[in-house]
Amino acid sequence: MAKKGGDDGGNPGVWKLVYADFVTAMMAFFLILWLANTASEAERDLLADYFNPISVSRQQSGSDGAAAGKANAEDGSQTTDIADSDEQLTVAVSNSNNTPNEDDLDSVGTGGSGADDGLKALEEKLQVAFRQQVDPLGLNDVVYIERRDDAVYIQIHDDEAFAMFSAGSSQMTPRARELFSAVGEILRSVPNVIRIMGHTDGSPFSGNAGVRGNWELSADRANSARRVMESAGLQTDRVEAVEGRATREPLVPSRPNDPKNRRITISVHSDVAASGDLLFTTGP
Repeated sequence: MAKKGGDDGGNPGVWKLVYADFVTAMMAFFLILWLANTASEAERDLLADYFNPISVSRQQSGSDGAAAGKANAEDGSQTTDIADSDEQLTVAVSNSNNTPNEDDLDSVGTGGSGADDGLKALEEKLQVAFRQQVDPLGLNDVVYIERRDDAVYIQIHDDEAFAMFSAGSSQMTPRARELFSAVGEILRSVPNVIRIMGHTDGSPFSGNAGVRGNWELSADRANSARRVMESAGLQTDRVEAVEGRATREPLVPSRPNDPKNRRITISVHSDVAASGDLLFTTGP
């Protein structure tokens, strides 16, 4: 009687394929754990924001008029434009259960959830634009963007390998000029009011010809940043104030001479300049 065929011995190598898949999956799992452990807090926040109701998308902008620059995507989300070189970069605000009502969004400059959502959308747009234009310069480590109650703050600081200005001078270095030109290109795409503040570290000021102290130096550096950004397209009437803060607001208070204390702060507010179109309001 012939032996009846069966599965035994038919595919002796199948278990190897299953084992290989298992090992590959485990390697991917541990790689993800390692990446999560090495990522900075800011990078983890960006990853968390990716899954929030506000997300970056590329949609066609709306028509002109009271709601200019806004459009409804296929999923019912509302979009807000930021100009890019060849197309409109938009931020979609999903119509989720926690979406503020129309009254909240009438004016983002008067507080409430409408202002919060407007600033959050602005922060998202700036984060995306900075990744696109500043990362290629290799200077993303000296730029920090944070949202506070009244504005989105862009902090650009020195470090051990990068200096924005010559020592004791408001003369901008070539790499810093590239950076602030990129910032000017980014900020010209939104009509929001901007303030620029200069800061110095706690080192005693020796004084150069024409510069009397850290107050004057910090103000001159803020003005240098303004001039470079305006030459890159930032509208002059968008700048509400240029201030020198000297040593009064160190970024690293425990180390007054830390190079990070030498910085330029650019605050982008929810208010818009008189010549700008309303960006984060809805309704008439």
